[in-house]
Parts: sequence; structure tokens; C-alpha cells
Amino acid sequence: MASNKYAERGTYAHKILEECFDVPRSCTWDYEGDSYPGGIVDEEDIFAVIEAIDWLDAKVKELTKKYGGVKILKEVGFDLSRLHPDLWGTSDIVIYTECLSFLGVYDYKHGKKLVKAEENVQLQYYGLGAVNFLAHHHIDTLGWGGVFRELEVGIIQPRAPRKKGTVRLWSVSHKEVDSFATLLKEKAEATVGSTSYETGDHCYWCTAKAICPKIYNKKIETAQDDFRKV
Repeated sequence: MASNKYAERGTYAHKILEECFDVPRSCTWDYEGDSYPGGIVDEEDIFAVIEAIDWLDAKVKELTKKYGGVKILKEVGFDLSRLHPDLWGTSDIVIYTECLSFLGVYDYKHGKKLVKAEENVQLQYYGLGAVNFLAHHHIDTLGWGGVFRELEVGIIQPRAPRKKGTVRLWSVSHKEVDSFATLLKEKAEATVGSTSYETGDHCYWCTAKAICPKIYNKKIETAQDDFRKV
């Protein structure tokens, strides 16, 4: 499958975020002028990544003051095989407290097309993945929603500023977490043997989405739309 400069720009921004989070901010400027397929990292890209890192730093400090024992993980691979053997993914950023009081799952978006956090299916999916990754042994007794006292998901989108800022957050209730886990299991099981190959909302639940060319082409169209207005 061919690459795409818009998707590559976002991928490279993720790379900078991951590699520069735990080192001095000057690290980010080392990437200015780097090339990726179809483009070059510019000042706007660097400032966006710095803004995301600054927000995450502030979040960790806030939680440490409130709870203590805060950890942050980046690019967290997970599987949700307890719901369906073909459910898996990677969360951009996971922040949690060792006392299981708080879990925050955040997705970095480099595009300019606004992405909402509230009732965001992708974020809820990543949230379940983080719960399973961090405390899978508690799920059977506490349920998906009961493992952490507080669950927050968010979109960090520095290049899509709005009146309320560039970070959008949603506090997910225990009931909403459990309900989504049930729905995810039902939808994933329903896609097995499906003969429908048209893209749509149902694609999220499809166990073949990782290799589906139609979904790939749809992602490329979305990425182009995200970066169109520069």
C-alpha cells in the first residue's frame, strides 16, 4: 500500500513526541528540517509537539500532587483477547496512579480537523486496552469500570485550537466503561463471517480492519482532509 504525506507527517510528529518526552525540550528542535515521505518537519510541527509535552508534564504534576505515585507510558501495545481474540491496538499515552485511583488515556492528533473526546469510540477502546494492560487480574472481580476509581480520556490536538484550548477531555463513568466493554464484545463477535465490505461505522468492530484495503483508503482520505487547511 502506498504511503501518504499527510499520514506520514502525523506519524513523524508522534515519533518526536515519544522520543523527546523524557529529555530536555531542546531535543525537539533536533528534528526540525528532517524529511519524511512527502514533506519536511517545520517549526509548526515542533511547537505542536512541545505544547503536547508541556500539557502532559503539567498533568503528571497535578496528579502527583493529588495522589502521588504517578506513572506515564507511551505507545502502549495491548490486546483485548478476553473480549475477542482479534481485538488489539496501541494507546498513545497512558497516565495512571499506582494506587489505581486514576487512569488517563490520551491520543495525540497532529491534524487540524477537530476531534472530540466525549463518547469517542476510539478513546473508549484504548481505555479498555489500558485497563487490561495495567490491571487485567482485577477485571473479573471488579469489572472493567471498577478497576480504577477515575477514568479520563482525552484528545491532545495542538494544531486545532478552540476557545476551550487544544485538549479535550471526557470523564468516563464506571457504568459507561462496562457498557462499552459489553458492546465491543457483541459487535466484534457479530463481524465474524460478515460479507459486507463497504466502509462505515461498523468498520470499527471488524476483526479484519488491520488488513482491509478499503479501510486503509478511507484513512488516507481522512488524513488528507485533516491536513488540507494548512
